[in-house]
Amino acid sequence: MLCGGHSRWPRINRSCRALDRSHRLNRGVDGVVTSRAFGNANQRKRAPLELFAGHLAVLPLLRGLSPLQVAAIARRAERVSYTPGAVIIEENGIAEAAILIIAGTAARVSGPELAARSEPVEPGSLLGEAAMLIETTYGSTVVARSPVRAVHITRDALHEQMLEDPDLADRLVQNLAKRLTAFADELRRVDALLAGAAATTPRAALQAPAG
Repeated sequence: MLCGGHSRWPRINRSCRALDRSHRLNRGVDGVVTSRAFGNANQRKRAPLELFAGHLAVLPLLRGLSPLQVAAIARRAERVSYTPGAVIIEENGIAEAAILIIAGTAARVSGPELAARSEPVEPGSLLGEAAMLIETTYGSTVVARSPVRAVHITRDALHEQMLEDPDLADRLVQNLAKRLTAFADELRRVDALLAGAAATTPRAALQAPAG
């Protein structure tokens, strides 16, 4: 495994794991497909490039890749369809791939900081971003509410492409660094807002009323 215990790109491995932890701390809908869901998905097929290459090009992790690099990822990806009620990702499962939702309605029904019984997952959402690079577990469970079409970007396929194209690994390192910087900036911004709110709250208001 290139980005696992025998990684040729340790920076990718470290950055991916840090990004994965950040997703979980910040709730994110970044679960990953369980091996069971991956195996039970209805009919895996090669996905036509025109259906999702545009979606891939704008994903933060893949931003700035050349059209040829995006096309190569698209050629290796697989189209997957899910029937209503099917589990797309399962919390605490083993990651096989990142999943890009192309069409249909889905919902997150378990996972960190779930604010309601379920939360919608829109087309264009990428589930399990880190799973395309490292071994990880799923942070949430997402189920199909209607027929769902999705694309699997498997870790094995992306590792194979990085072996053939070292420039791809360099670009991914740069994008991961940008993502981690953005997460750190956001955390600092939230901390500053909370500190400011605490400073302006009257001390008496922070004390519990006497019993």
